[in-house]
Amino acid sequence: PEAFDGAENLRVHFECYLIRSLERIILVDTGLGTSASNPGTVAAFGGRADGRLLAELKSAGLGVEDVDTVFLTHLHPDHMGWNLTHEGSGVAATFPRARYLAHEADWPLYQAPRDEEKAGFSFWENTIGPLERLGVLDLLTGERPLTSEVTAISTPGHTPGSMSLVISSAGERALI
Repeated sequence: PEAFDGAENLRVHFECYLIRSLERIILVDTGLGTSASNPGTVAAFGGRADGRLLAELKSAGLGVEDVDTVFLTHLHPDHMGWNLTHEGSGVAATFPRARYLAHEADWPLYQAPRDEEKAGFSFWENTIGPLERLGVLDLLTGERPLTSEVTAISTPGHTPGSMSLVISSAGERALI
């Protein structure tokens, strides 16, 4: 019942992950964002409540400048709402020192206007498109090590460019 904030509003919990590997801080996805940065998605999935990613990073003792890699598992709007900060008529990467990584196969799929945008989910310019113009986006194909402990792998299915991370450390492995 707590997932609903009214008769027609489902409030979904979205996860982001923070990985500290060697000298790197990797953020996996950036969640819903705010009603200013990602209005259609926040209204539809967040019950009109802004995401809490930046506050939760701060409570962990981190600022946006501490993140050096933002790994986007795929390019759905509920995974990239905090990518950008909108300042007046300008836009900047929320994580100013980070390289943003996404799979090349998703790029053309979401670059063109789609039916979702006609329904109020116009997220491209608010969440991902400007990253390329800002020069902070790397489009990946195949497998790519991010550190000696963390490797990005292609896991298509949910979207053509869905990716996951394999983490190998201290003799154990995990998959995000």
